Amino acid sequence: MNPITFSGPTFLVFYIVFGCIVLMMLHKFLLRLDSPVYVSASNLAKDPYKIAYLRGGKNQAIGVATVALHDRGLLVWQQEKLQLAHKDAVLSVQRPIEKALLLYYSTPKKVEASINYSSLNKACSIYQNELEAQGLLRNSATLKQRLMPCVFAFLILVGLGYFKINFALAHEHTNVAFLGFTSVIFTLVIIAFLFRRTTAAGSQLLSDLKTLFSLLKLRAKKLSAGGETNEAALVTAVFGLQVLSNTQFPFVRQLMPSSSSDGVGSSCSSSSGSSCGSSCGGGGCGGCGS
Repeated sequence: MNPITFSGPTFLVFYIVFGCIVLMMLHKFLLRLDSPVYVSASNLAKDPYKIAYLRGGKNQAIGVATVALHDRGLLVWQQEKLQLAHKDAVLSVQRPIEKALLLYYSTPKKVEASINYSSLNKACSIYQNELEAQGLLRNSATLKQRLMPCVFAFLILVGLGYFKINFALAHEHTNVAFLGFTSVIFTLVIIAFLFRRTTAAGSQLLSDLKTLFSLLKLRAKKLSAGGETNEAALVTAVFGLQVLSNTQFPFVRQLMPSSSSDGVGSSCSSSSGSSCGSSCGGGGCGGCGS
């Protein structure tokens, strides 16, 4: 039986179900396609800024570093601005991102969610390169691996929709808006899979870290600034800045951008696995050349 000859509503139901199956198969295939890499969660936990960069990119790494420096008393919050606690603060740190941040706040400044500062950009690029080399973030090789399966899925789904639209128009049925909309949604999901920021190993590692520090998250609001431990840096690196108390860390809201990630396709990194289900469940079934 040729599905192209189905009536409009029947074909649309078939198309949505078929599309969901194709997208789920594509998703599973891409997860297997990513090169398996072993990086232990405990090893990555030694550098909270690297975790933050893996989870959300440059802005998250800078935000966590800002929290850590304030927690350790190297940055102070005065008159709605951050500034150095003392002039020798820069000499007391080793990590490039910390040095760059302290130099940035060498004069009092208002807190920003996104900082365009060359030294900070350079420091964060180190994390980008390391995470790509470890197979936790996508790189050019990852994109090449994902490209052909994504193109194949695109041709199947969009091609099927194209033939049905042509068939409907040839039979003087013009109610094809729902079918066109569904094809666009499928295309967007495929693009999300292609440009997913983290690899399968990266996503799994973030999941492992959330499990490892789940108990710490439960008491995150009770953490107080003081630098006795690095718990504030760890919990924000894994779960985000919003888990901290605004009383102890009054500037955290200014550090939170409207989007927690940066980079092409980064917003899809945590949701691409569920975007198939949401898109497949949201289509209508009342058109398609009926």
